[in-house]
Amino acid sequence: MLTYFYTTGIIFFVSLSLSIILAFACYEWQIFFPSRKIYDENFGVSLIPSLLLAPPLIVLSYKFFGVNLIYPVHLYAGFYEIFNSAWAPAVVLLLASGLFSGIKSSIVTEMQYWRSKPFYLFSTSMGMSADSALRKIVLLRVLSQSWLRSLPWFFGEVIVIEAMFNAPGLAYEAWNLAKIRDFYGLAEAMASIVLVYAICLVMFSLVNRWLGEKLASYV
Repeated sequence: MLTYFYTTGIIFFVSLSLSIILAFACYEWQIFFPSRKIYDENFGVSLIPSLLLAPPLIVLSYKFFGVNLIYPVHLYAGFYEIFNSAWAPAVVLLLASGLFSGIKSSIVTEMQYWRSKPFYLFSTSMGMSADSALRKIVLLRVLSQSWLRSLPWFFGEVIVIEAMFNAPGLAYEAWNLAKIRDFYGLAEAMASIVLVYAICLVMFSLVNRWLGEKLASYV
C-alpha cells in the first residue's frame, strides 16, 4: 500500500500547493482590483465534476500539444516522471473539489471583514498600508477553512481522477480490488483511505480552531 500512498500523496501535495499559490494570487489581485463581496452561499456554484474536466483535458492536450497526461505505467518510472504526471490530476482535483472557487470567494469575504476592523481603519487614516499585515491573517484563515470545507470533495473526486489518468493511487487501487472481488485487499485499501481522511480532518480542524481562537482577540 505504500506505493499507492506515494501516488495519492503526491497528487494531494501538488493540489494543495497550487491552492496556496492561488490564494496568494487572489489576495494580490484584490489589493489592486477590489471587487464586490462574494458570499459563502455561492461556494458550490463553481463546482465542475472531474468527469467533465479530465477527458477533454487529456484529449486536447495530446491532440494539440502532443503531451500525454496519462500516468507512466512502466516498471522503471522514476520520481520525476511520476511527479510531472501529478500536475494535471492535481489541477483537475483543485477545480472539481471546489477548492478553487472556495478560495476565490473567501479571499474577498475575509479582506472585507478585516478591512472593517479598527486597527486597519486606524492604519489607513494615518496614511499607512495595512494590506501587508493582513496578508498572513487572511491567507492562513482562508486556506485552513477552504481545505477543511473541501476535504470531503477531495476524497470523493480522487477516485474518478485517478481512474481517468491511470494514476496508481489508493482510490484507484480500491476500485480495481472491488472489481476482482478481492475483499481483503479492498478492506485494507479502504482502511488506508479512511485513515488518511481522518488524519487530514483532525489536522485541519485543529488548525482552524487554533487560528480562530488566535484571531478572536484582534480588534
